Amino acid sequence: MKNLAFIAMMGIVCLFASCSDDDTPSDANENFITSFALTLGNGEKFDATINGNVITMTVPYNVTLDGAKADVAYTQSAKIMPNPATVTDWNAEQVFVVTSYNGEKNEYTYNIVRSEITHSGDVVLATMDDMDNFFASATSVIDGNLIIGNDDDNAGDITNFAGLANLKSVKGSVILKSSIKTSDFTGFDKLKEIGGLQIGDKDNYSSAEIEMVTMRNLVTVNGNVSIMNDAVSIVEFPALTEVKGDVAVDSKVLKNLEMPNLERIEAKLLLSKKIPYTAGVVRGEITKIEFPKLEEVGDTLGIYYLSPLKEISFPVLKVSGSIQMPCISFAVDKISIPSVELIKGGVTIIGIEGKATVTGEYNKVLEHIDSFQNLQELQGVFKISTFPGLLSLPDFKALKRVGGFCIDSFKPEVQENLDFSKYEFVEYNGVAPSIEVPSGCKVLKTADNLPNVDLTLHSNTTINIHTIHSLTYLKSLESIDVPTLEYVYGNLYVSGSKMRQSFSMPNLKEVDGFMHFYTLMQVVSLDFQSLEKVGGQLFLEGIYNNAKATYNFSQLKTVCCSENPAYTTFKVTQASSKDIPHGSLHVRSSVKTFDFPVLERVGGKGITLEQLAPFSCPRLKQIDGFLYVYNSSRLTEIELPVLEKLSEVKFVNDNKFADFSVFSKFINDGQITKEKWSVTDCAYNPTYEDMKAGRYKPAE
Repeated sequence: MKNLAFIAMMGIVCLFASCSDDDTPSDANENFITSFALTLGNGEKFDATINGNVITMTVPYNVTLDGAKADVAYTQSAKIMPNPATVTDWNAEQVFVVTSYNGEKNEYTYNIVRSEITHSGDVVLATMDDMDNFFASATSVIDGNLIIGNDDDNAGDITNFAGLANLKSVKGSVILKSSIKTSDFTGFDKLKEIGGLQIGDKDNYSSAEIEMVTMRNLVTVNGNVSIMNDAVSIVEFPALTEVKGDVAVDSKVLKNLEMPNLERIEAKLLLSKKIPYTAGVVRGEITKIEFPKLEEVGDTLGIYYLSPLKEISFPVLKVSGSIQMPCISFAVDKISIPSVELIKGGVTIIGIEGKATVTGEYNKVLEHIDSFQNLQELQGVFKISTFPGLLSLPDFKALKRVGGFCIDSFKPEVQENLDFSKYEFVEYNGVAPSIEVPSGCKVLKTADNLPNVDLTLHSNTTINIHTIHSLTYLKSLESIDVPTLEYVYGNLYVSGSKMRQSFSMPNLKEVDGFMHFYTLMQVVSLDFQSLEKVGGQLFLEGIYNNAKATYNFSQLKTVCCSENPAYTTFKVTQASSKDIPHGSLHVRSSVKTFDFPVLERVGGKGITLEQLAPFSCPRLKQIDGFLYVYNSSRLTEIELPVLEKLSEVKFVNDNKFADFSVFSKFINDGQITKEKWSVTDCAYNPTYEDMKAGRYKPAE
């Protein structure tokens, strides 16, 4: 009996246990949110994305979620806190806890992301109605250009930019047309990034009535900034840090230019424009140009004529393209670029020159240039000129590599002794390095060998150079003595309109290019006693009429025999006949005889002799081209006893020359053809047939 009761009791327990297992839901261990959406009062619905335990609701920036109704799907057997139906502020972050049937908790964070309203393509706001409609669209991003106003004289004016209040980014350029008549740019206050800004350009200045251009929160310009408008007085971009193109600003009334946080310009910085100085012409009203945080200008940094400008300051600039300041005004007394380390081009700093007085008007207030003391490499020429008040040149104490120097005349203490010996002169962009110093430079110190440098001197400056690429002497020179020079790998040009004494290069052995020597007065001597070779043209022009003068070319063996011989590129004095060709060896003299005692060959075009007295080349074997002799009233003979090659002869107006026997063999062996023989207006004028017949001189 007891056993039966026990068995019955156990059956009841199992029955109850079986019933309990059947009541546990199948998702008792789950606690997930599977979807989330909000519906606005107007019926508009937004679905959220769920990534892990983050719920992201993305809605346009101008949509408010106040009073939105939530539609949340989560595990059926779980509970959620807080209940989404009780939440009213969907504009802020929320945290939801989902608790499973078995008590496990899962936490979700709800975030809201405000998306921009983007317009694809260009936006044209030609009228104020267009501006109002744009504001109503709530557009915050333009994926194209923004063109405001128009250039039609009959169109309505743009009187404010209030319709741009929602605008944050323009992928293209902001282009302001001529119909704009406002200086209130507060409508651009939310704008942080643009592709460019254009208010006129260098070819077409804007006529918009804008006095002030400012975008207070603009940080980045991905293209060019061009403000070319003669009404603009103030330009301010207080938050701008980077411009990935050019910055070009010009206005005849520019008073203030502020970009205090600008750090980098990828291309050019151009202020004002390149115009020749004219007395009385005023350009700009600005007195100081300063970029306090600008560290890099990728291309040219150009500051041009600004009448009242007094100070130029780039205190932290480290890298720049070429620096061009070719028309510094009379008032500038400070140029400060102390931190620059690399300049990818040349530097030009030139003061304007006025004509207010007989002696001219100059900038006399710039005494020192606080710049370039940290410069290590200058990839071009440093040129400075027209500052009579300058007391010193910039301190290039860190400079190692340079493309050259061009120094104008300054006070004696500035120019008398110039020392460039510690610099390495380098070719940049295919341009040979160069040095030019003024006539007041008495001593120029450099490395002994400068085989790639073009040197220009204006006086008898003492140099220590043994080898040079090209050497040029200009202006009025009385005498020159260069005992150290041995090789010129390029060209040698000398122009001395008042040279009365001598020109001596006693140790010069070779000139690989042309040698052009031009004087007008009575030179006492030309001494090239060691010269053996001129690879290009040898052009001696002038009035060598000092009967006692000496001309020493005693070792010269070849002229113009290089593979690609160079001919003078300098202006040549017009000869008595325009038909006179310039020979490879060209001698123009009034009375003096030029002798070349060991000359063996003249290559290239040949020999031209103008107004010459007797001419002697006792060892000359080969003239590759012609022999032309013109207007030589004193010439009676030409000594060419061993000449073996000559292809053309022309004599004109040589009224004392009558014996052409020296050329007979070239007629007889066929080197000179009939077309290549011409004799006119000489003491005797044999035809080609006369020469063939042996009539080389007048019959006795």
